Amino acid sequence: MSLFNAYFKSASVSVVSKFIAIIANIAILWLSAMILEKDAFGVFMVALATITLIGLLIPGPFCSVILYHASRLNDIQDGQETEKLMTARALAWGCLYAIGATVLLIVLSPLLERLFLLSGFAFWLVSLSPMLFLECARRIIAVLYRARQDVEIFILYNEMLPNIFKTLFLLCAFIALPSQEGVALAMNLALFVPLAALFARGPIWPRLGARVFTKWDISYALKNLFTYGLNQQSRGFDLILVGALSSALVAADYAIASRLGRFLLIGKQGLSQLLAPRMGALFGGNNVAVAAMEFSMTRFVGFAVAVLGSFGVLFLGEWVAGIFCETCSNAYPILLVLSAAFVVNTAFGSPEDYMTMAGHAGWNLAISIISTAAMIVGCFILIPLFGGIGAALAVLLAFLVRGVGMIATVYKLDDVLLVKPHQILGACIIAGLLIATAFGSLGEGACFFLTLLTMLMVRPKKQSFTMNINSTGRPNNFDL
Repeated sequence: MSLFNAYFKSASVSVVSKFIAIIANIAILWLSAMILEKDAFGVFMVALATITLIGLLIPGPFCSVILYHASRLNDIQDGQETEKLMTARALAWGCLYAIGATVLLIVLSPLLERLFLLSGFAFWLVSLSPMLFLECARRIIAVLYRARQDVEIFILYNEMLPNIFKTLFLLCAFIALPSQEGVALAMNLALFVPLAALFARGPIWPRLGARVFTKWDISYALKNLFTYGLNQQSRGFDLILVGALSSALVAADYAIASRLGRFLLIGKQGLSQLLAPRMGALFGGNNVAVAAMEFSMTRFVGFAVAVLGSFGVLFLGEWVAGIFCETCSNAYPILLVLSAAFVVNTAFGSPEDYMTMAGHAGWNLAISIISTAAMIVGCFILIPLFGGIGAALAVLLAFLVRGVGMIATVYKLDDVLLVKPHQILGACIIAGLLIATAFGSLGEGACFFLTLLTMLMVRPKKQSFTMNINSTGRPNNFDL
């Protein structure tokens, strides 16, 4: 299969998955908002963000090690046996940590409710805690398929089925058990069914024995654990801070805006599903030039899709946000600022994947610490001033700090300039236009026209890339 066909197939499946996610997330938000009062809905979303964030962190280091090694074992004899053993070992330890985290969360839930000043927060933490184990097991098993470049299987079980079953089970709860208990049961069942189906497809049993991971693997995994957690600025970390620093009503508006805004990442996420394992295979074969070329191509596609998505936000965002409740149109300005943040995010491509697969875990962690610190400080300053918009501005700041830091670090370590300054400037101009619209300083029509003009100025001048090779055999820069 050609490189284009491989990316096209992967991206097509991912786009289908994202459209399913669009429908599912709208259904989840609407059904939850219909079952729960708005303040209870806000508390539920903060608790769900907390559970989701922890559920991503626990399997994160194991997934990164499996992806790093298994992507390099595709063409090696007995490689499948080794990767299965690694996955079984990771599954055993990941599940143990998930069970421990579940018990700890249940014990601490009353304290966390008092700390967040959110009534009912403890109930949701306890009721949703089984999701930690289910999420951990599914992600560890599924990442093996991604490492093998079987991206379609990975997307099916890791994205499509969970979203489909969340919608179906919440609909059942809406009809048969419209209560907090019904919502909690639906969310847990929605993760259990995909895990059972994935296990039935290719059973992998946990194994605590048989040492597989080296000291380097453990160090690499721990660095990626902290990096992965710190890089969740827009996947729950922000909503948790909103819940802690504002009211449940503001958290509800922010939750709606955050879920809707993430659809701008469809292009980037769709291509990165295959890009990461290909990075591992290419770095394993010392094909740095090809890796950088593929990064540049996928970066521009993801950025263009995000900008097109921002057009949809401009003209439909207020109406879509308003369908969830009478006052949910308040989420529209937040959605505009988050769209600005995601445009900036996609403008840098996926440097975190590049650095992870290149083995630069330490540098990745250092940059993530700095960007997350910038976000936390920004939230503490801006949320009291601007509410949900302040959190969105803090997310934008974190993306900008992280993106510039990673691009500069890759240039320093590998002598490869993945993104050019004028491309970053163009993204910042578009972000500024969206922010101005959010604050009422610019109309939607003017924002659309100026954004389109900016895109024409930063578009690639040619379809192919040019590459200057230095004395080490590595490329200096790319035009895409």
